[in-house]
Amino acid sequence: MSLPSSCRLTSVRSIVLACLSLNLAAAGCATAKGRSVDFDHYRHRLKAIRTHDFFQTSRILDRHGRLLAEVAPYGYRTWVPIDDIPRVLRDAVVATEDRTFYQNRGIDRKAFARAIVQNSQAGGTVSGASTITMQLVRLVAFDADERFERSIERKMREVYLAAEVDEAYSKAEILESYLNVAYFGNGAYGVETAANRYFGKHVRELAPVESTLLAGLLQAPTALNPFVNPAGARARQAVVLDRMVQEGLLRPAEAELIRTSPIRLTEPPAPPPRYGGHFVDYVIGEALPRAIGPQLAARGGFTVTTTIDLELNDRLTALAARHIAGLRASGRLVTDAAVVVERPSTGEILAMVGGIDYDDPQSGQINMAVHPRQPGSSFKPIAYAAALEAGWTPDSILDDAPLPDAVGHGYRPTNFDGVYRGAVPMRLALGNSLNAAAVALTADVGVVRVHDLATRLGVRLDRDPWRYGLSIALGSAEVPLVDITGAYGAFANGGRFVKPAGILKIETMSGEGTLYVLAPHARRVVSAATARQISDMLSDVRARQPVFPAGPPMQVSRPAAVKTGTTNDVRDTLTLGYTPYVTVGVWTGNKDGRPMGGEVLSSTSAAPIWHDTMEAIFADTALMTTLGNGRMPSDGFAVAAPGAVGD
Repeated sequence: MSLPSSCRLTSVRSIVLACLSLNLAAAGCATAKGRSVDFDHYRHRLKAIRTHDFFQTSRILDRHGRLLAEVAPYGYRTWVPIDDIPRVLRDAVVATEDRTFYQNRGIDRKAFARAIVQNSQAGGTVSGASTITMQLVRLVAFDADERFERSIERKMREVYLAAEVDEAYSKAEILESYLNVAYFGNGAYGVETAANRYFGKHVRELAPVESTLLAGLLQAPTALNPFVNPAGARARQAVVLDRMVQEGLLRPAEAELIRTSPIRLTEPPAPPPRYGGHFVDYVIGEALPRAIGPQLAARGGFTVTTTIDLELNDRLTALAARHIAGLRASGRLVTDAAVVVERPSTGEILAMVGGIDYDDPQSGQINMAVHPRQPGSSFKPIAYAAALEAGWTPDSILDDAPLPDAVGHGYRPTNFDGVYRGAVPMRLALGNSLNAAAVALTADVGVVRVHDLATRLGVRLDRDPWRYGLSIALGSAEVPLVDITGAYGAFANGGRFVKPAGILKIETMSGEGTLYVLAPHARRVVSAATARQISDMLSDVRARQPVFPAGPPMQVSRPAAVKTGTTNDVRDTLTLGYTPYVTVGVWTGNKDGRPMGGEVLSSTSAAPIWHDTMEAIFADTALMTTLGNGRMPSDGFAVAAPGAVGD
């Protein structure tokens, strides 16, 4: 009387486990104990058969659906359900890789017994007798080193786990996982990506001749690469067809028809396109993990619709590059620029230029939109807003003079032109960017109050405000351009801060659903009155004189608030400005921090780029209509921005 199949399976597993323990014991007790008893870490990995927790390709799109990049850190994979895979492809793989797949319990016992004899006689692993289930275990449960280890012990672990997998999962689940996990060459993991790579189709659209060719690639995907070895790939396909006939899955005439059918391959895959490189890096490294969590983000398999307008981003990249080229041609020691454009009412990042040449092998991929640098005097509006919140007014008198020793303790900031102006109204002090007056104001208002407001405006600072001291008002803290641009966005948005956002929507590529939709949250940080007063002072052309003459580059064709900033030794120059519906931040300098020289000023480096960026936005009717929530937006800071999120 024969044993039931479950008993036979348990018997096989017991024998394998005993053999495994004996073999490992001969190699060392510690190894035997660790590997013969604890299979939990393998079982944890094997749960991915059901959860599909494998890396997959993600597609990054701009706000209009234009492809920015395909993200595949280890290769390309798009998961498809078993029903989307043609029957002929499934049959071809089973006939070639594991003809007893639907009958065996994860192990082909006859083939396994034969392999044990052959391996024992050879004194090593010469025959694997691998079933599809065993191959799946090897691909999913083992890391790279263990996967390619050629030893009897590893094979026994594989066999033991294959038996467990067969008990825990259906044949459909096992075959679906195998066909989505297996490597088909040319960076293609899984049948969907392979179909696209070789034939430019979805797997469900494959003809029998294409399906059987793919099945043959599994044996040696690199050696049988049909782009470079078409004869070898067709020869292996003939083997696949013969085995399908032997298994009764095809009639001889059907196999012959497939064998003689022509195959049209697509062009060999070129490197995937990548547009808006700095922004894509920002989405992958920061925005995506923040939206859905780092583990899920790392797995991939999403369509990510971002906030960026690719056409605008490209236009601004070219614009910044032209300005930098002009500066260099005139002998200025400046090599790079960054531009951030945000919609203050929603936080949407419409453009992010992290540098003028992403492909520069030296430092191109450093994103100066997110890389912290000192903002210089462009930080001052935050200090002034803190004073306004504390009860000061634009007409309050500030003392633009050297700090008393009792206050500054030896710290004596000077103004750009070296001249102290004594008692000046706040409006003129901010408009002319008087350093001594800003530091005196901060001494009265308090470093802690200024630090707290900056933090609530989304500027990432050290928790200890006294790390910066009074110099915080002059932009001594290193902060990302995207942060300081977002802070200005709160002034543009009537005192409501909306965190900068790079993603509109995240959907699963398999069509399972939507994982994330941008839902902007506005938080009241300063009063509407304070925001209007800051905007009024920063847009007052007369208050900027005589330091900043009227006209371009700090004056544009629509009412706008603007502030420049320059750091010590002229290592960085910035210009930030806004209307109620758009905020623009610009940085210029050298990525390695080299000084640009005293002849470089904010008004001649960053400000012209800011000016032309604003004018490019004003001239873009479609973009302006978007910013106006379906109509051209109104000017002036007394009205709420269209589409603004409530408090």
